[in-house]
Amino acid sequence: MGSQLLKARITAVLCFALGGLMLWAGSSTSSGLPSRNDLAYVTAKIDYFERDQYGIDILVGQVLWFRYLSKTRDMDTVWAALDTGKTARIGFERRDMSSNRTIFSLEVDGQTVRSYSDIEEAWRGDNLIALIVGMAFITGGILCLLVYRKRPD
Repeated sequence: MGSQLLKARITAVLCFALGGLMLWAGSSTSSGLPSRNDLAYVTAKIDYFERDQYGIDILVGQVLWFRYLSKTRDMDTVWAALDTGKTARIGFERRDMSSNRTIFSLEVDGQTVRSYSDIEEAWRGDNLIALIVGMAFITGGILCLLVYRKRPD
């Protein structure tokens, strides 16, 4: 077996593996998103908040940390709505016992900033990207095999 064909086969296997992983990750466009019925809510004063490229951390009631993920989009809108001392009503997954719970709905001083429906739509769109990238990897793997299969050594 020629070295070109061996490299093509290794590349194809890597493409198939990455493609399969991406397809699995995006197989349910709502993967990782709890149902609306699985949400619990907390209402408390905002004590602190900070932002990085992956989301916004919010401390409420001096003891509860929540995270608004960048994958749910509109971080600028959320950031602009936050202020220390304002009252936040945060929807999060009831079973989430982590120290930094994910936000699935957010109201500040009685105004809806991001509803569950808004976040659900963004979440599904983000997961759809995984399906597209997965298909691209699978297609690339097939092309690697087809192109180098027909080339003489």
